[in-house]
Amino acid sequence: MKIFPRKLIFRLSTFSILFLIIITDPSAAAQSLQTEIKFIEPPQPFDHVINKHGESRLSLFTGLPVVGSTEYAYGISDQLTVGLLGGFTPFEEAVGIRIRTVLYQRSNSYRIYYCIPIIFYPQSGRAKPDPWFITRPNINFEWI
Repeated sequence: MKIFPRKLIFRLSTFSILFLIIITDPSAAAQSLQTEIKFIEPPQPFDHVINKHGESRLSLFTGLPVVGSTEYAYGISDQLTVGLLGGFTPFEEAVGIRIRTVLYQRSNSYRIYYCIPIIFYPQSGRAKPDPWFITRPNINFEWI
């Protein structure tokens, strides 16, 4: 009597079971042979205005008259983001906050949001001796 190797016994038993399943119920065999393919959900589109709850972002930007600025923004909720600003011009430094909130959004393709940056320029002896604030509240209508 010849002893079969373990791999051959395993293959024969697996083949026998599959053969019995196919003979008794072909649809069950097709279901048992299918491999489960898990698709990774595509990432949600990046929102350039509002962070999701708990998400943060760091932005660096420049432009006239600002030489360099940065903002750290944090999503308080899915509809409210608060950012801390800092920057400098050739003559002054500035710090501030920027609040952005969604006022109305019925679908993903249209929304109305409110944005208000409040920037404080502390006292500097170079250009303006007194500290001052600037703010620019705006309401934006956005179609995506």
